[in-house]
Amino acid sequence: MLIFDDDAGWAEQIALSLQDGFNTTSITEPSDWNEHIRSTYWDAIVVDVQILGSDINGLEIAERSILEYEITTPVIVISVVPNLKEIEKKHGRVFFGYVRKTNYNHELPTLVNQACKPLGRSIYLHGMLTEFAKRFGVLHDILPDDMAGYDFSWVTKNVKGKTINDLIEIAGVGPKRELSNMARIVLRIIQWAKEKREC
Repeated sequence: MLIFDDDAGWAEQIALSLQDGFNTTSITEPSDWNEHIRSTYWDAIVVDVQILGSDINGLEIAERSILEYEITTPVIVISVVPNLKEIEKKHGRVFFGYVRKTNYNHELPTLVNQACKPLGRSIYLHGMLTEFAKRFGVLHDILPDDMAGYDFSWVTKNVKGKTINDLIEIAGVGPKRELSNMARIVLRIIQWAKEKREC
């Protein structure tokens, strides 16, 4: 799993709290994020809210990556900020969970274990896709007629006339790799619908 925290001391403590069940890689520089996020398939990602050396915070970096690189790995937010509930309310199910650094030793291993299980990943992907579709106002948009560029071999029924919400519901079941592939396709379609609305 990947840990992204600009404080090397915290990154090390977080890694130590997870050492019994996970292989961890820690990065502290925003410049290392893109290389790591694209080069490896991660089971879970832990991101600190406050990242020094970047003009945007850790959540914005993670959100951009989910959309730009079609990241389907559950992302867990960790932070010392007192307004974590407000952050959770703003970002919702885009992230798998939210943990205060004061409670990381107890809460984080449990959340990471849940994120790595098929049910946890399925629930996360459903929530994340729904959150983005709602945010962009495309949840109930009809799927485009020309779907030739998409692999819908995992869809048991014809997608013609279906909405993005229908596709999200269909995409919520299957092995981990299949779930990720389905979620990437849905992310592409969500962004297509968003761009179509902005034209």
